[in-house]
This record gives sequence, structure tokens and C-alpha cells, in this order.
Amino acid sequence: MVDRSKDFATILRRDIKKYLKLYTIFDENKATDPYLIIPTKLKFKCEKCKNSWTTAHGTVQFMYHLQTRTSMIFIQVLMYPQKCRRCQLTATLSVYDDEQMRVAEEFVESLEKELYPSSQSVYKAKRKHTEKRACRARNKHIKSLCMACKNGICVYNKEKQKKYRATAKNGLRSG
Repeated sequence: MVDRSKDFATILRRDIKKYLKLYTIFDENKATDPYLIIPTKLKFKCEKCKNSWTTAHGTVQFMYHLQTRTSMIFIQVLMYPQKCRRCQLTATLSVYDDEQMRVAEEFVESLEKELYPSSQSVYKAKRKHTEKRACRARNKHIKSLCMACKNGICVYNKEKQKKYRATAKNGLRSG
């Protein structure tokens, strides 16, 4: 997995600064902290053989610890790479700018629902609502090359669900 917390921090700070102070964390999350998994389109490139590909089933995991009393949220954003099917080495991953924005917006919207469950989302009404990129998948998902599959959280295996939330209590959270 690749920690992309700092990449997302700027976008998230802009959108939640009205009601929360955001801090990025690295391996400080508690086993009981919730997380949100959102599918996104990712780009991969193998540095050894120069093979490149995209996937519509990229996995972005937002792990967070919310302290409502102090109006603080600690986040860690992880993306899961894939191995190259030609040479079996882990490829470098990158995310499209519009997809990064969409995923961050989806996380903020989900967070608002958690913080203000009875009210309409103020954020949803104000945001541009970035659409998910189109998918033209030609190849099947190869579980043995997917790090998210190895961690049991791949969005491909849960493609019927748009997103899901989990905690250690219900056994869906991987180590």
C-alpha cells in the first residue's frame, strides 16, 4: 500500500476546515477506527519493463479518527498498487487529478453524513460533483497481482457496492 495522505490533505482541508481541523497520520490509527473504501481509476507503470495500464477498480482507503469534542480529524489515505503481469514487480501508481478530487469529495460527503445524520448535506449542494471516469475494461482482474485483494479490501470484489464502511468490530478491517 502507498500512503497518499499528504496528496489528499490539501483538498480535504479546503472542504472540511469550516468544522474540523485536519491532521495527517502515519500508522497511528487504532484498531477500532473506522475506514471508508472508495473505488477509483488508477494508472500504473512498471519501472522495470515499462508496461503501463489503468484500472477502474483501484482501491482508496480513508482511515480516520474523529474527535468531535475537539473538532479534529486524523486521516491516513492509502492506495493499493498492483504487480505487473509481465515481470511480477510492484508497479508505481498514480491517480488522475479529477478522480482524486471525486474521491476526496465522496469522503467529505460521507463524513458529513456521519457528523450531521439528520440534516441535508450542505457540502453536497455546494460541490461540483465530479463524475467518475468511464471504464473500458478489456482484461479480467487478476487477484494474485492486486495488493488490495491480498489485504481483503479490493473494490473489485465488492463492485456491487458503491462504497462501504468498516471497523475492526465487524471483522472487515485488514491488518
